[in-house]
Amino acid sequence: MRSFEPLFLFHKGECRLVIDINLIPDAIIIVDQNGRIVEVNRQAETIFGYTQSELSGRPIEDLIPKKYRANHMHQRSGYIQNPTMRP
Repeated sequence: MRSFEPLFLFHKGECRLVIDINLIPDAIIIVDQNGRIVEVNRQAETIFGYTQSELSGRPIEDLIPKKYRANHMHQRSGYIQNPTMRP
């Protein structure tokens, strides 16, 4: 497993942590507020069999089994309205 050095960016009094998500051993998929995929890491590409360019802009529900898609869209909409941490 590769280790990584965190990168901190400072801008206008804010500090942000920046990391390369490809160094994380778990699959990571980042979506926008509309549920469209904006970023994936290499592990997600491996698991789902699609490249970043193939996934970019697609709805996250494309990666969810059909029988669960409608419920996921409902849950995602609820989370956007009221973001909370999962237990």
